[in-house]
Amino acid sequence: MQLPVAPICRTCGAPADHGQEYCLECGNRILPPRRAPAAAAWIAPSIATLVVAAGGAAAAIAATHNDKTRGSPAVVALSPLPPAPAAPPRSPAPKKNRPAEKLISWPAGNGYTIVLATLPLPGGARAARAKALAALRDGLRDVGVLVSSSYPSLQPGYYVVFSGVYVSLEEAQSDLDTAKSSFPGAYARPIAR
Repeated sequence: MQLPVAPICRTCGAPADHGQEYCLECGNRILPPRRAPAAAAWIAPSIATLVVAAGGAAAAIAATHNDKTRGSPAVVALSPLPPAPAAPPRSPAPKKNRPAEKLISWPAGNGYTIVLATLPLPGGARAARAKALAALRDGLRDVGVLVSSSYPSLQPGYYVVFSGVYVSLEEAQSDLDTAKSSFPGAYARPIAR
């Protein structure tokens, strides 16, 4: 086995012992500078970044902390639903020997109605029409079917069977008991375009 060669100073040529870092004659460095391990090359910047991020998060939380001296949170004002156009005159209930009335369409404006039934769009057209005609046969007035996707005030994706076009919610609710005799799940609600 061969012993390693003793190091010498590159500047003055003086001999040095193994592990000696500086020349005892001229004071220059004998060994090349040590390199930091590869892990240390990314650990220090990562820790510094983590400290900065934690400080920023703490500052953001402190700045946005909701204490009672700041006032109330934002309030969104909602405008009331504009009144519906005057309801068409009500027709008398159909008589047994009289042919059934035709279904109506929802008028151009906003209003209130009594929802008798809602059916999903896929495959619900015939069933919705059948329920509307049954409502006419039961004596309900101003019955029609509308597609909820055309009205932002309704959940999209349904056929809505309705009875009546009213100017106010109170007026719609006054006829609700009559509708519930044939459609127990009926309820009054606004319809807006």
